[in-house]
Formats: sequence, C-alpha cells, structure tokens
Amino acid sequence: MIKYFIWPAFCLVLLGCKNYSGYALDDKPIVKLDTSLCGIWKCAEDTDKANFVLVQTLDDLLKEPPSAKSPADMLRESGYHMKDEDTAAYNKRSHDVEDSIKREWEKRKDYPYQLTYFDHHGINPHFQTFDATESIVKGKRFLNVYYHHVPLDSKGNRLGEEEEGYLLVRLLQVSNKSIVTAMVADTTLKYAQSAAEVRKKVTNGLNNSHYYSDTMHFYKVNNYHVGFWDAPKHAN
Repeated sequence: MIKYFIWPAFCLVLLGCKNYSGYALDDKPIVKLDTSLCGIWKCAEDTDKANFVLVQTLDDLLKEPPSAKSPADMLRESGYHMKDEDTAAYNKRSHDVEDSIKREWEKRKDYPYQLTYFDHHGINPHFQTFDATESIVKGKRFLNVYYHHVPLDSKGNRLGEEEEGYLLVRLLQVSNKSIVTAMVADTTLKYAQSAAEVRKKVTNGLNNSHYYSDTMHFYKVNNYHVGFWDAPKHAN
C-alpha cells in the first residue's frame, strides 16, 4: 500500500515514531475483519474539528468508481489553495497513488483495513492512507499499522536511515460509536527478530499502564466507507 502514515495518534505522533515494531503481532493476519470499525471517525484531541479518519476495507478502495473531476479540481473546490502550476503535478501524484493501490493489491491483500486521515480541514491533500490488521493478545485487541518513514530535511535530503515496521495500537475501548486507543510505547520492539518475540514483549507489558502512550478518543460521525472522494461530503 501507500507508504505514508495514521489513525490512532495522527502524523504528529507517528512520523519519526521511535516505538515501532520490527514485526506485527502475528506472522499472518488471523483476526476476521470487524466491519463496525468502518466509517468516518473524528478524534476528540484533534484541534481542527473538520479533520476526520475514513476507515475502509481494501475492497472499498479498489472498487470505487473514478471521479469525473480531476483530483486537483476537487481539492481546489474544497477551498484548499493551489497554484495553477501545481495542478498537473498534483493530478499525477493522485494517479500514481491509484496505480500503487492496484499494483500492491496482490502483495498486500491480507491487510483488510485502509485508514485515511483527511487533514487540512478535512480534505487530505497529502494522500495519507495506511494499512492495518488486527491481532488479539490474551483477549485484548490491537492494530498492526504498517509504518514506513524516511527522515528528510526541508529540501528533501535524507537525514538518516529509513524506518519500516509496524506501529502497535491497543484498542482500549470499542463500541459502534466510540473507540479509545493507545500506542504501545516499547522502544525495544524495533529490534525484535520475530512476531513471536514481539507478542511475548507485548504480553509481558499488557496490563502495565506505563507500557502505552498517546491515548486518543474517537467518535463515529457516519457509517459511510464506500468511496474515498465522496467521504468529505459525509463527514461535515
């Protein structure tokens, strides 16, 4: 899928995150998709109340009919400032994103959740879409969120080694209308050599409140999850 990053603590917490794991909690996804998680969610901690998170299945994303308007035109209509000379580049980027989704389908078909953060007042100009699967540890629910980060300076020069793995997010409370999440804060997980090792560490810290950070509260505003481009109309 698209290698950006998400949902539980947003980019301010996640980009450059030091708490990622080298492996997911399971070697392969084994927990069935929970469709009650699909829909449009807002975060109580988000200072821009027009921002939202769209939770889809991968099928939702792949089956969405193309829009008659170009992505840049849709973005401009939403009120986002875009210079005319940026239009072609933005449209190309959006098409590249769509192509990457199709190319990665067979490779990443085991990732049932697609999480899209619509920032910048709910319009998502940066195409922040991420993969996630669910795991269960002693009856407690976790999301394994695919994480990929290349540290760059303001001019696009690399500042260090790229990071790739999974952010482990505990679902502390889940209902049809609200979710409370917390990030696993174990900085040693990036050095794990297997999913079994990751699971053992998380199991050991499972009931320790200091093992988690960045608690977030989400509330559902709409069950809509079918179309990416139409989501803003259903969110605000």
